[in-house]
Amino acid sequence: MLNLKTETFSIQIANSSLYFKSYSPKQISFPKPIVCIHGLTGNLLSFERVALFLSKRGHKVYTYDLRGRGGSGKEEIDYSAESHAADLKLALDQLPENNFHIIGHSLGAWVGLYFTKEFSWLVDKLVLVDGAGITDLQNKWTNLQMVRASLERIGKSFESKDAYLEEAKESKLVDKWSRDLENLLLYELEKKDNLWHCNIPPYVVESELQSLGGSITNAGLLKRIFVHFPNWIFTIRKNKNLPYREILSKTLIIRALKPTLKGTKPLVSDKSLAIMLNQIPNARCLSISDKNHYGILLDSCPARDIELANFLENPI
Repeated sequence: MLNLKTETFSIQIANSSLYFKSYSPKQISFPKPIVCIHGLTGNLLSFERVALFLSKRGHKVYTYDLRGRGGSGKEEIDYSAESHAADLKLALDQLPENNFHIIGHSLGAWVGLYFTKEFSWLVDKLVLVDGAGITDLQNKWTNLQMVRASLERIGKSFESKDAYLEEAKESKLVDKWSRDLENLLLYELEKKDNLWHCNIPPYVVESELQSLGGSITNAGLLKRIFVHFPNWIFTIRKNKNLPYREILSKTLIIRALKPTLKGTKPLVSDKSLAIMLNQIPNARCLSISDKNHYGILLDSCPARDIELANFLENPI
C-alpha cells in the first residue's frame, strides 16, 4: 500500500457533481486508466477489492458515486442508464486522460453499455459484470424481487450504526459478510435527527427501476402498466433491443451462476449470454459458478481477477 496513492475529489457537471476516488500506483505500467461503475444500491466502495487488485498491478483506477449516491449530487430528476452515461461523459472530459477501460457491475453494466455506444472513442475495452443482459418477462419479475430485497434498507431509520449493520447481516442477499461489505454500507450512512439513514433517496432508485420497466412496489408497477401503459411497453421493448451491435470495444462479460435468492436464475441467463456473444462484435465470457450477483464483485474471487488482468493487459 505504500506504493499506492488514493485520493477523493468532486467533479462539477452542469448543475450537479460526481464524487470520485482514484487509485494511483507509484509506477503506472499501463497507459489507459480504468473507470469502475457500481450498481443500483452500490457506491464508489463497491469496487474497492477490484480497484486495489488492479492498481497494485500498475493500473490507475477511478471509482465514483453515481448521481444519487454517496458524495455525488442527488437532484430529483429522471434517472436511467443513459442519464448516468451522460453524467460520466461530462466528468471524464475533465480528467487528464482521454481513453479508458470501463468496468460496470449490474446497473453499472447498463451504464457502461450505453456509454460505450455513445462515446466509443473514449473506450478501449469494456467489462460487463453480471448486467446489461436481455431478460424475458418471467425472469424480470424474479430479478425484480432480488432488487427489491436489496432496497429494504432505503427509507428506513436506525437508532445506531450497529442496528443498521445487524439488519444488513440478516438480509437474504448476504452470502458472506466481509469488511468490504461493512465499509460499503457504513459509507452510505448519514445521521439526521439523531437517527441513521441510508443516503440514497427513494426517488432515485424508483426512477432507475422505472427506466428498466419495474418499480419499488407492486402498486407502482401496476400503475406503470395500467396508467402509463404506452410508456411501459416502450421501455420493455427498448430493453429487449439493446445496442450490442454498436459496441466497437473489445468486451468481456463476467456472470455469476450461483442463485442470489432461492428460486432465482442467473441475472445473465444462458439465452441472454448467447445473444450478447452473438451480437457484440468482439466479446468473450467468463461464468463463475460459486458466486452470486453481489459476491462476484465483493468477495475474493481469483478467477475474476485473473480474467480481468488477462483481458485488460494483453492484446485480444
